[in-house]
Amino acid sequence: NYEGTESDLVTFSGNTVNDHGGWIVYSSYGTTAVEDLFVGDLREYSYGYAQTWIHADGTVEDVYSYEYAYGQPAFYAYGYYYMYDSDGDGINDTEYGSPAGLTLENVSMGTAIAGIVQASEASLEITDLAAEGAGGDVVYAYWSHYAPEVEIDGLDVPDVTGSGISLYGNTPDGGYALISDVSFDVVSGSGVVLTGLAEWSLEEVSIVDVGGYGVSSSGNYSYYDYATSTSVYGTREPLGTVSYVDIEASTYDSFAITNGVVSIDSSSALGGGDDGVSLDSMSASITNNIFATNTGYGMMCVGTTLTVCTGNDLGSNTLGAHLDCSDDCSL
Repeated sequence: NYEGTESDLVTFSGNTVNDHGGWIVYSSYGTTAVEDLFVGDLREYSYGYAQTWIHADGTVEDVYSYEYAYGQPAFYAYGYYYMYDSDGDGINDTEYGSPAGLTLENVSMGTAIAGIVQASEASLEITDLAAEGAGGDVVYAYWSHYAPEVEIDGLDVPDVTGSGISLYGNTPDGGYALISDVSFDVVSGSGVVLTGLAEWSLEEVSIVDVGGYGVSSSGNYSYYDYATSTSVYGTREPLGTVSYVDIEASTYDSFAITNGVVSIDSSSALGGGDDGVSLDSMSASITNNIFATNTGYGMMCVGTTLTVCTGNDLGSNTLGAHLDCSDDCSL
């Protein structure tokens, strides 16, 4: 889908794809909707090169050869943006670009040799996507100008060689991500990574056996300002909400939240390799959670104001219930 405009929607509906290598849908500068799609296992595709010399006496000499196997994400959405100097006065004054948009609804997949969804400068809406496995990140998205707009409701992948959801909102406007009804089981990377967003929420998320962080969020962002030809670095204060999110057996902190304001309610962090929840430079409301059986602390607070912190089970953590939080946090 190469529209060059954000006004026209292209829809694929009721399709079956088998024995495929490469993208299922590539949406470039346009908006695309995919619904009621069945995809078998996505395989890698390969190419090679060989160089031989045939000598005058007829003998053949192998000089050089290689073979390469490659895998692509199943779905790719790509927008772009830049500014340029239209009148030659040395000032970038004319904008040029187009965002992309990708909607996936009721998608059933086998195992993807690479990731499943990759996006740049694109809005994402994912509803009821299930796959048997992913050989890379399930969802990886990056923005450098257009504000992120992400809504995920229903995502189930039991075997992930990569991270679950990684969103990088490196933009002037941090945008938002609304994530619910998500399940990852056996993730070699982190479960959910949220960087530079202005607002996000996680609800009814289950992540088990994580090779990195269960959920991590940071307000740090960086982007290139085309108007002034400078790089901009900053930290915004995200508004985050966590409810009914369960993290089990993460290698690092189950919840690592930095900057902004967060509410964590009715969630759990169990059997992790570090702290249950780590809060840094922020304000937080922590109620009715279970942060237990972790090898670090149940809770760690650095430069954090706890507006509310009650009703939490912080028992049986190796280093103790909390560090620099509050005794009122425990049951």
